[in-house]
Amino acid sequence: MPVSSVASPASSPPVDVVDPPAAEGKFVKTYQVRLDVPPIDVQFSSDESLFYVLAQDGTLRAHDVEAGAEKRRMKLPGRGKSLKSLPGSRLAVLGLPAELVVIDEAAWQAGRAESDILKRIGVRDVIDVAALGDPNVVIAATGQGGRVVRLSKDLSTIDAEFVSVPPVHTLVTLRVGDAERLVMLVSGRPPADSGAVIVCDPAIDPFCGSRAVWTAMTEPRASLRAGSNRSLLFDTATATVVDFSVGAERRVAPSGPQPIAAFPWVGDRAVVIGAAGEATVVSLGHRKVQATVALGGVPSAAVATPDRRVVIAALGGGPTGRGATTVVLAGEPLAVESSVDTGEGSHVLAMTAKGGLVAVGATGGRTVTLFQRK
Repeated sequence: MPVSSVASPASSPPVDVVDPPAAEGKFVKTYQVRLDVPPIDVQFSSDESLFYVLAQDGTLRAHDVEAGAEKRRMKLPGRGKSLKSLPGSRLAVLGLPAELVVIDEAAWQAGRAESDILKRIGVRDVIDVAALGDPNVVIAATGQGGRVVRLSKDLSTIDAEFVSVPPVHTLVTLRVGDAERLVMLVSGRPPADSGAVIVCDPAIDPFCGSRAVWTAMTEPRASLRAGSNRSLLFDTATATVVDFSVGAERRVAPSGPQPIAAFPWVGDRAVVIGAAGEATVVSLGHRKVQATVALGGVPSAAVATPDRRVVIAALGGGPTGRGATTVVLAGEPLAVESSVDTGEGSHVLAMTAKGGLVAVGATGGRTVTLFQRK
């Protein structure tokens, strides 16, 4: 993979470390919806009136947030692996073997024909997508030979492509001044090869021809994926968390063992969820662990509120994947505020952009549980 060198980072810290105001209320379980098949993923609509369920039978279902009733379902061209929201009230279905499907949410809610709702794009085995700029440029990372493609404005054709070996597994958008940049995460092949964090402007041609590459991470992952000039990355191989920004100091701190998610926390800190069953509070400024909290189970997924004061973790992991509990972590010092039964195999989580609603999908229990901040 051809790369350009990365200039030494400046010594100034990232500029957006001011904590947002705290939202009121605690998360309370409101209801649980039973399904006839296991859910693979869940996601909220952009207007927060619906939650979508990607089901194991190859359907996409829309449920009303108020009461959980199913409003509509649609058969997909294959069984997808995950859902991801895109700007412009769009929803991408990832992991379909033959094509990428993008849902027009407005057409869906208006009850229009399937041909108006589903945009089928001839890109196979899409791992992740990102949309940035105005108007949006849509980028798709695929498992097909490590291809990363830039799509045309109408999403009908591939406009340009870049090949990464090893393949890109995650796409993140990052603000640099008034512009947005594409960040691509690549895992290495230990012990010889390191991973990489690749930054480029996707609007410039040739696509990713000019890029900066940071190779200090082995298996980089991201939990915070958009909307900031810094991204919180973590490395599963080296058990570290990284406060990453373009043109500013990259602060590296210990994460605790086996991290699966990491989130910004109040006071220039991070909370890292570990597969061993602990939440670790990390001081990014002092680059050290401050505290650990036992979760009471093996986490499979986690989300955090925009105000950086609540983390919700589904404890559906472990050797059998039969955990049935979801925990809410909050407070100073950090502690488990509540523990709720959300169904066997609680493994996927979705949160609304404002942080007021959370959905938990359970494969074994065949349920989706909704929480509301009240």
